[in-house]
Amino acid sequence: MANFKKEQSDRLRNLVSTRLASFPEFNPNPIVEIDAEDTVTYVNAAGKRWFPNLPELGAKHPFLEGISEVMPEVIEKGGISLTREIHLDDRWYRQEINYIRGERRLRIWGFDITEQKKLEEKLRKSEEKYSKAFRSIPIILVLSRIADGKIIEINDRWTDTFGHSREDVIGQSSVALGLFRNPEDRARAVSLLQQQGYVRDFEMDIQDKSGRVRTVQLSIEPIEIEQEQCMITAIQDITERKKQDDLLKTRIILSDFALRHTEDELLKATLDEAERLTGSAVGFFHYVDEDQLHLTLQMWSTNTLRNMCTAEGKGSHYPIYKAGVWVDCFHERKPVIHNDYASLPHKKGLPPGHAPVIRELVVPVIQSGKVVAILGVGNKKIPYDDTDVETVSNFAHLLWDVVMRKRTEKDLHRAMEELKLDSAAGGRTVETS
Repeated sequence: MANFKKEQSDRLRNLVSTRLASFPEFNPNPIVEIDAEDTVTYVNAAGKRWFPNLPELGAKHPFLEGISEVMPEVIEKGGISLTREIHLDDRWYRQEINYIRGERRLRIWGFDITEQKKLEEKLRKSEEKYSKAFRSIPIILVLSRIADGKIIEINDRWTDTFGHSREDVIGQSSVALGLFRNPEDRARAVSLLQQQGYVRDFEMDIQDKSGRVRTVQLSIEPIEIEQEQCMITAIQDITERKKQDDLLKTRIILSDFALRHTEDELLKATLDEAERLTGSAVGFFHYVDEDQLHLTLQMWSTNTLRNMCTAEGKGSHYPIYKAGVWVDCFHERKPVIHNDYASLPHKKGLPPGHAPVIRELVVPVIQSGKVVAILGVGNKKIPYDDTDVETVSNFAHLLWDVVMRKRTEKDLHRAMEELKLDSAAGGRTVETS
């Protein structure tokens, strides 16, 4: 009985060994073994079929290129198996390399991954086309995660508009970047997206890298990327349109305001509005005399008079040659920006009680070849730019037109009154005795 059990055990052990030994031979993928002396000790049937000259070339075969450097690396890492890819005769192979400790050999399992690589290449090209299309679309686009607001991708129009480089913003939170003038705006937009599934023409203010505020309209669509809820946002910059609308409204308001208020009140109201639209803290409007040698110091904005300047001089005549750098616009006959007032070498200092000047923008009003007035704003928190020049220039010429019309109407009214008086005097008869 004992002999019978031993024979069965030996038979089973031999059967298992035979099957295990035959497994590499019947494996449809190549299996190669190589020893520490770079001698190929085994190639299965698939390996010989795929690479007929591998047994002959041994370690010099392209399939085993660089294999001599692998064994020391595997031994150094404690026998951990390695994976690598080989490109051979327009085909790609993945190799799973195992270290057989007791025999100091490497066993290499080969897999043909050519179709997988082709698919990956098609996917890469598809993603590349998508990326190029996304970046070149002539509207502002940003892809971000809904949960934390982190930016996944932006297009070229986004970087051109807001000034941040792609490297600056990818992976950063839109709130942390300070993009929203009012951070609650993003929360309101996301809430609206979750309620109705999309957002259309949501208006908000965004700050660019320089700190300049832009008014935009957002349209948002949800999108799922790698099982994460994201949103793609199309942004329309309506800053200029809003400014033009504001100017048109201002023209109507000021024209109506001029009917019921004095010239000084009109000047102050206009300066207050110019300050608001440019983000300034100082505003003034002075007339240039007919002789082009003197200024009539006329009006300052409400904020300037209340908080910034106690200097006297309203209505007084002041020689242009004594004025400071703000009259550069008179000499150059064009708008002038001084974004670093302190560094100007030709500044003449400020009179007692005058507001400190950090930066300024001054614009001349030119009529019939002569400078007739100067409108200036100052102390914006960020540098003035061409947009501010356009805004202040529009205000200066609008104000001049309204003032001239008001003066003309006033002169006409006075003339009509005088005419009435003359007519009344001419109709009297003198009684004689």
